[in-house]
Amino acid sequence: MDRAQAIGLFRWQIVGEATDVSLSARERGRLVRALAEREHLAPDGRWVRVGRNTLDRWIRAYREGGFDGLVPAPRRVANATSERLLELAVALRSTIDGMDRKETGEYIAHHVKLAGRSDTIFSDDAAALIHDASRGLPRAVNNLATQTLIAAYASNKSICDESSARAARAEITRRMTGEIISLFDQQPAPTEHPRALALPPPPADWPAAPDPAAHYGLAGQVVAKIAPHTEADRATRGRTLRVNAQDRRVD
Repeated sequence: MDRAQAIGLFRWQIVGEATDVSLSARERGRLVRALAEREHLAPDGRWVRVGRNTLDRWIRAYREGGFDGLVPAPRRVANATSERLLELAVALRSTIDGMDRKETGEYIAHHVKLAGRSDTIFSDDAAALIHDASRGLPRAVNNLATQTLIAAYASNKSICDESSARAARAEITRRMTGEIISLFDQQPAPTEHPRALALPPPPADWPAAPDPAAHYGLAGQVVAKIAPHTEADRATRGRTLRVNAQDRRVD
């Protein structure tokens, strides 16, 4: 038995007696009130109460459609997303395959022609390098071709050759690397916890700080690393244990 049939049977078990046509209106009303005050075991195992309006609705549904009238109809949820939006979503999820080397050269030449130039602006070597670096993806081709034009202009060249394309590839790689590094540089510096407690002053027998002259040069770096700072310092605890052991041996 599926869930809809189980719900229909649950409703029938509650209102079946109240659907008797031999009952008077007063008798049916008294019976419905008594059913509304009881708890009923639902198909999902919970004890529930059903209001009088719901019971009257179930009784009318049984009179009009029999047991099938008590079985809930499947819900039909209207699609709130327009078909045009779904088409755009499918288009965005589709992948664009890269062009081959010939198509990349024709793509660059076509855009040069759209800009109003019919002569050769990009050499074959430059177009080939742009294709290899961009894998034939149109957006990457556009970026590399634009940067190649800038590199050729900076070198006072009348044509974008392979060296201009190499300079463009190096510049774009540098920018991408800088953007990645900047993401790490923008990480917020750790701040002190607002509930952090101040450390108590050191005890009287705490080791004295080394002479300031010990902090210069390579030796100073070593001293700074091993100098005790807190009671949790492992080097300090080790030194204390060794001193205590020596005192015991002397005693």
